[in-house]
Amino acid sequence: MKARSRHRGQPRPGTPATTPDVHADKLQNALRLHQQGQLDSAEALYREILQASPRHSGALQLLGVIAGQRGQPQQAIELIDQALAIEPANAAAWSNRGNALLELKQYTDALKSYDRALAINPRHADALHNRGLTLHNLERTEEALASYDRALKFKPEYPQALNHRGIALCKLGRQSEALTAFRRAVVMQPDVGEFHANLGKALFELRQLEAAEDSLRQALKIEKTSTAFDSLAVTLYQLGRFGDAVDIYRQWLAFEPDNPIPKHMVAAGSGEAPERAGDQYVANLFDKFAGSFEKTLLGLGYRVPELLTAQISTARGSDTAPLRILDAGCGTGLAAPLLKPLASRLVGVDLSGAMLDKARERKLYDELVVGELCAFMASRPAAFDLIILADTLVYFGAMEEAFSTAHTALAPGGMLAFAVESRSDGPDYQLELHGRYSHRPDYVTRLLADSGYTLQSLEDIVIRRELNADVAGIAVVARREN
Repeated sequence: MKARSRHRGQPRPGTPATTPDVHADKLQNALRLHQQGQLDSAEALYREILQASPRHSGALQLLGVIAGQRGQPQQAIELIDQALAIEPANAAAWSNRGNALLELKQYTDALKSYDRALAINPRHADALHNRGLTLHNLERTEEALASYDRALKFKPEYPQALNHRGIALCKLGRQSEALTAFRRAVVMQPDVGEFHANLGKALFELRQLEAAEDSLRQALKIEKTSTAFDSLAVTLYQLGRFGDAVDIYRQWLAFEPDNPIPKHMVAAGSGEAPERAGDQYVANLFDKFAGSFEKTLLGLGYRVPELLTAQISTARGSDTAPLRILDAGCGTGLAAPLLKPLASRLVGVDLSGAMLDKARERKLYDELVVGELCAFMASRPAAFDLIILADTLVYFGAMEEAFSTAHTALAPGGMLAFAVESRSDGPDYQLELHGRYSHRPDYVTRLLADSGYTLQSLEDIVIRRELNADVAGIAVVARREN
């Protein structure tokens, strides 16, 4: 759940200390048109004022607001800076300058502008709210929450601040409190789909799945968004209503035909699976999932890195020589603390830049690369002594290319360690309704032998919990033949 929207507040000229009285009526007319969304008409009046009085700070500032609303934040800053040079004690202008900087993702400078606005007017609710958004983007969530709370103290009927307060509370793990904020926002402004969607996601996290479904369906009635479609489909899946979930994915695909996530999930529900998940699907999925990945997996009893490293240790026996290790599909680096003690060099590759950002924070990898793992392995002949694919091959059906390129990247005698979800009958592999592939163990062992590996060990494991049931899998260690 992200703080996506920004509420700038109604445009206002600030304190018109240097504004000639002769333009007051025209400025008010322009401001009224501006607040009604008639930007062209408002701009024409602001420019008329400036033609007569080029140093009219109110008109300059509000022209800057219009530039920001039109997606021209740099122009907005230039106009607002002109207004501030004339009237530096204008809290609204400093706040609007912060909005433009926030749009440019210049968060530190945006924060300074909001603080200047609040030094002039500590009760400026819009500045407090947007200051909270800035702090949220700086990962200073507790401070963001405090800023939203101050905004609501001075402006209790502020649904956008309540919505973002709920988002901050969810990020802090306080979902029950977030429900109250989201519900108040929905009551105040029931026609905003984002508020219903965020309420639905909070209800989902609290496992109130039927209520979550209701909120998410209401969100989609108001506005179709990928977030609401995704959340509703996952909710229906968790309710065990697989057909309904696939139907939502089909609706989502009709709405966004080029979105790789519903495309992949519709394929999972149709039985017409591709040989592997598309790169764009994997990248998009894990970019979205990066912030909650570890908490979610660990909550599902995921222990694949521990199980694989134990098997690797057994396969190595008394050999303690440091290894050149590739963590292929490394994600946030969950396996890195286990692999680093074994490594002379530890390299990670993943399609998701957001996941690698998290992995980089561990400071355990010697190299991290955004890329498709098969292409990467093919480009590094005999570069590694161990390649581990902990939770990666579940996005491959056919594994010939993965095994072949790993063989290229391994030095003679090097080891390949991986885990996959397993199936006891049916085809060699199948794309399951949860979007991952399962494989028959005999297909895996046959393909390893055909690809130039000697099997060292194969153990039945539990990959994770899903829908209150164990997901069966196999953990495999194989050695590249010389």
